[in-house]
Amino acid sequence: MTPYRARLYRVILGLAAVYNLGFGLWAAAWPFAFFDIFVMESPRYPSIWRCLGMVVGLYGLAYGYSALHLDRARPFVVLGLLGKVLGPVGWCLAVRGEEFPLRTFTLILFNDLVWWLPFSLFLLEGTRVGERLRVSAPFACAALNALSALALALILRPGTEVGGDAVARAAYIQEHANVWRAGWGLWIAAALSLCAF
Repeated sequence: MTPYRARLYRVILGLAAVYNLGFGLWAAAWPFAFFDIFVMESPRYPSIWRCLGMVVGLYGLAYGYSALHLDRARPFVVLGLLGKVLGPVGWCLAVRGEEFPLRTFTLILFNDLVWWLPFSLFLLEGTRVGERLRVSAPFACAALNALSALALALILRPGTEVGGDAVARAAYIQEHANVWRAGWGLWIAAALSLCAF
């Protein structure tokens, strides 16, 4: 691992630590806040949400340790990535069972999905697959940014300032909520690809 990439991984793992510690404290201290933000019925047993906050906070401690000790970080990052893959699976089941509305996708986006790429790259460091990914990064980055630009022109445009008055834009977004989310999801992926590049 080059010193430059080591610094990047330290920053990424440090950010993961700060995010997880912050989210964990927030969920443990204010267990109803998430449900208030997403206009959902408050849980009957807030201690379950508090417990989730404590677990997420513990992940934060592991990421902080990993940022300081990259040579011993692999097991923590493996467990973290596994949790960040299983989190969306649980969320999909909760949405399917109508326990969570689709609009709670933001939770999964920031808690889990944005960490997939940097954690995977860390775990692939020093492997042939990792080397191939580094070589293909400019092409993947260009393709994702081209797709995002296309999505802006074809999908997102009517909901932006270019799309007319505020009422028409709001109506478009409400009528095409899933397409709107997918379009911005592409932009998030494009931004992450720039970071990976």
